[in-house]
This record gives sequence, C-alpha cells and structure tokens, in this order.
Amino acid sequence: MKIKRIIFLILIVINCIVIFSFSNQKADDSGNSSGRVVNFISEVIPAIRNMPEQEKVEFKENVMQPVIRKLAHFSIYTLLGILIMNFAITFKRSFYQCGLFSVFLGFLYACSDELHQFFVPRKKL
Repeated sequence: MKIKRIIFLILIVINCIVIFSFSNQKADDSGNSSGRVVNFISEVIPAIRNMPEQEKVEFKENVMQPVIRKLAHFSIYTLLGILIMNFAITFKRSFYQCGLFSVFLGFLYACSDELHQFFVPRKKL
C-alpha cells in the first residue's frame, strides 16, 4: 500500500503542476493552445469543415472554443479528484471519509487556482 500511496502522491503533484502551468498562461497564450485543438477538430468534422468561412470562424470562436476550454478544465480537475480519491483510499478509511477528503482537497486546490489566476495578466503587454 505504501508504494501505491507514493505513486498517487507523485501523480497528484504532477497534475497540480500541470494545472498551475495552464493557469499561469496569459489569456492570449491559453487561447492559442485551445485554438489549436479547435482547429484540429474543425478540420476533422466534415460538417464544420464545409461551413462558409465566416460562419466557421464564428462557430469556432463562440461555440467550440468555450466548450473545449470547459472540457479541458473539467477533465484535468476530474483527474485530480480521481487521483486524490485513490490516494485517500490507501489510508483504509471509509469510502465516505475518502470522498469528503477528496472533495475538500480538490475544492481547496481549485480555490487556490482561482486566486492564482487573479494575479496572472489577461493580455500581453
């Protein structure tokens, strides 16, 4: 059990570093990252690829970009929750206690992430 605990702890730290690095990006850089994913998806799906250019640009900016960003945010925090829960289970507590611990720790990290983003410039100077 101790080796599992160490592995999960390392994975949690790596996940938190990844979240921190994404949160540390300026808005323009972050938009470029998700923009590459949006462009890739829009080229793969024929219905989007065949849209008129102006309609495609508006669809990508107003629909796809926000959805991709929310999915990325949701996914990385879901992974963090799974890792924290698996880490907590190694302490042989009840499932309820492990769940509460995971939610509490995830919530604290999300709050610290939002606070951190408050200090990151929105635009390149």
